Amino acid sequence: MAIASSVEKGLVAKLLKILNQPTFVAASSLLMVFGRLAAVVPVALSPKLPTLFNALPGWLASKDHAVRRGAATTLAVIARLGEEESAVGAALTSRRKEQLLLTLEACRFDKIKAVREAVVDAIEALSAV
Repeated sequence: MAIASSVEKGLVAKLLKILNQPTFVAASSLLMVFGRLAAVVPVALSPKLPTLFNALPGWLASKDHAVRRGAATTLAVIARLGEEESAVGAALTSRRKEQLLLTLEACRFDKIKAVREAVVDAIEALSAV
């Protein structure tokens, strides 16, 4: 189990590195992978949560609606885990939470319905943490 955990942690670090590349074009799909990883293996994602939380406002401000939706959905999944996982609560400081809520509020009235729904869901989940 320890070997699998170290592989997962290495995988998360590599995926974050890829996601932060300016030339990477499949960011929305990879953001959804982070949401699924958080739901399945929260331990693997916990060391990288501060990095992920710092990058989410940039993805929420993206011009691509799929990236905005993926970021909001990922944030909602991780925020819901915050009720159960102490690592999420520790990484989600009050300052970071306020910043994410402000960014989400700016996206709340997006012109794409799917993004609006994902943002409202993320706001509700983040407010509950």
